[in-house]
Parts: sequence; C-alpha cells; structure tokens
Amino acid sequence: MQKGVEACIFTQTGPLTTIQYGSRPGRAIEACASPIIPTRRLAIFRPVVNNEFVAQLFHREVCVRDGRLLRVIKFVALCRFRIDLAVTRFILKLRGEPHYRLTGSCNGCGACCEAPTIRVHPLLFNLKPCRDVILAWHLHVNGFEYVSEDKETFSFTFRCSHYDRETKQCDSYDSRPGMCRDYPRNLIYGVNPQFFPDCSLKATAKNAASFIQALDSTDLTPEQREKLHKELHLDV
Repeated sequence: MQKGVEACIFTQTGPLTTIQYGSRPGRAIEACASPIIPTRRLAIFRPVVNNEFVAQLFHREVCVRDGRLLRVIKFVALCRFRIDLAVTRFILKLRGEPHYRLTGSCNGCGACCEAPTIRVHPLLFNLKPCRDVILAWHLHVNGFEYVSEDKETFSFTFRCSHYDRETKQCDSYDSRPGMCRDYPRNLIYGVNPQFFPDCSLKATAKNAASFIQALDSTDLTPEQREKLHKELHLDV
C-alpha cells in the first residue's frame, strides 16, 4: 500500500470466500431507460435484495452510470455476497460476535472512498492468473483502478472511478458492490475497530455500561479514564 494514501481495509470471511475489502461511495443517480425485469418477478430474491434495490437496479425511475448488462452482473454478485455474508454472520452470532454495536450515521465525508483496499488470500495474491482475474473483475465490474499493492498484507489498493473527489459523490451509488454497502458495519466484527478521523460513525462496546461502572470505582485520573474510554470503545 502506498504511504500517504488513505485506505480502509476490512474483512469478510465466509464459508464461500475469505476477503478483506474497503470502500463506501457517496450518492448520485440519473434518469434511466425502460425496465427489463419487473420487480414482482424477482420476489425470490427478497431475502437477499429488497424490492427497493431491485427497482433501483432495473427500473426506469433510477439509473446509474453502469450499463444495463453491468448492473445485472453486479446484481448477481450482490446476491451471492449477501448470501455468503448472511451465513458468515449467523456463524459469528453463534460464537457471541460482534462485541460492538455500530452507532452514529454517515456524514458523507467520503474518507473511506478515497482508496478502497482489498485484501485477498496469499495464494490468490501470489498466483499471477488469480491476480489478473481479481484485478480485471474489480476494474471492469466495480470500476476500481489498480494503484498499488502490499505484499505484507496481501492487499491491493485501488482508485474508484465512480467516486468524484470534489463533490464526494458516487455516480453509481445504487449499483455499488456489496462491500461498499456493508462498510463500516463489518468493522464491528474486528478486535479493535478503527474509523477514519472524519467519519461520524463509531463502534461502541456492547458491555460499555458495565465497563464504565467498573472504571468509576477505580482511582484513575481523568486522563487515564479518557484514554481507556477511547481504547475500549466505551463512548455511548
């Protein structure tokens, strides 16, 4: 990963895949051509993708820069992503995770869109045919242009061609990839969730109240308490 380039790295590990990824575009939509698939015919996908998303993906009211064929490809990829994510999160729930809850709301700062970073399995990272497929997919499907790579973390850093750094908007927000939709919720499944400085979202420990009560009974200085509150994600 290039030094000085802000990038968000986050993980999704499931029975079907193990991948770390990053990005969260802004929002921008335009007028679109006629629909190709009525929403009612896609009722089977409701557990994975709601009707609002289907309407955004296929109907005349909403469109994005992505062409019709590309939106269909991304729709299929999103279905697969959400199924994998649902299975993974169910398994993690049985293990008692996550230990944090996501609080706040997105302020549209765009910090996580600046340099989406995807971490892949070491084997896929080191095998050239696999690398080529991964980079080609993200270039032609997600619009992620390769910038750099980090051999220590097995990650690729990209520039998102859909993201406008001046307006902090995405020209294909409604057909954005699953990883963009899941960020930053995926961070709360980590050991120590870290957010960008400008981000208005944060992770709060589920047992924050009991931790705070325990800290109040100690002889810690205000500075020490503040430090522990930050490190243990106790701010509610």
